[in-house]
Amino acid sequence: MKRLLLVLALLAGASAASAHPAPFSYLDLRIGDEVIEGALVVHIIDVAHDLNIASPEKLLERSTAYGNLDRLTALVTQRLALVPSGVEGLTAGQPLMIQWGDVDVLPERQGIQLHFRIHTPRPATLGIHALMFPYDRLHQTFVNVYEDGALRQQFVLSADSPDRTYYTGTTQGAIAVIKTFVPAGIHHILIGPDHILFLIGLLLLGGGWKALLKIVTAFTIGHSITLSLSSGCRARRSAGRSFRSTSASRSVSS
Repeated sequence: MKRLLLVLALLAGASAASAHPAPFSYLDLRIGDEVIEGALVVHIIDVAHDLNIASPEKLLERSTAYGNLDRLTALVTQRLALVPSGVEGLTAGQPLMIQWGDVDVLPERQGIQLHFRIHTPRPATLGIHALMFPYDRLHQTFVNVYEDGALRQQFVLSADSPDRTYYTGTTQGAIAVIKTFVPAGIHHILIGPDHILFLIGLLLLGGGWKALLKIVTAFTIGHSITLSLSSGCRARRSAGRSFRSTSASRSVSS
C-alpha cells in the first residue's frame, strides 16, 4: 500500500511539473527608417507573480488585462531597454523612450501581448537588454529582429546573458561592425602563437613591407569577418535550439 501511495505521489509530481509552463517571453522588433515597432508576449503566470495577482487566469479576461495595463507596462519598462548608437541628438548609452499601445490576450498561449512604438531614425546599432522576470533564473526571452520587412536575426536573452547588439543594414551599421570586430580580429591574431609564427615566416621569406602590410591587412580582415559570422551563427543556432525545445515542450504538454 505504501509503495502504491509513493508511486501515485511521484506521478502526481511529474504531472504537475509537466503542466508548469515553459518560462519564456517573446519580443519582436521591426526596425524602419523613422520608427521601431515592437510586440512583447509575456506569460500570465509570470505577470501574476510579479503583480501579486492571485488568479493568473483572470489576466486572460480583457477587462482584467486592461485594468492592469499601467502596472504591467511600468513593470516591463524597468526590465526592457533598447539603446541605439549613431542617432543624432541622443546621448550615448541613453535608452529609447518606449510608447506603449494596445494589449491583446492570447488564451491559446496563456499570454498577454503588449504593443509599442519608438519614434527614432534608424540607428547604426541597437543594444537590446531584456531581463523580464528576474525571480525565475531559468526565464528566457526569444528575440526576433526584422528590418525592412525581413527577419534579420534571432537570439535568446537570459539572466546569464541579458544583452545583445544588433547591427542595422546602414552605412553606420557597417562602420559599427568594423569598429567592433576588426579590433577583435587583431586581438585574436596576437593571442595565437600559430598566427605570430605565420607572420614571422613571411618576414623570413623576404619581400617588401608593402606586400607584408597587404597580407597582414587581409589576414586581419579575414579574421574579423570570421568572428562576425561565427557570432551571428552561434546566435541563430542558440535561438533555433531554444525554439525547437519550446515546440517540443508544448507538444508534450498538449
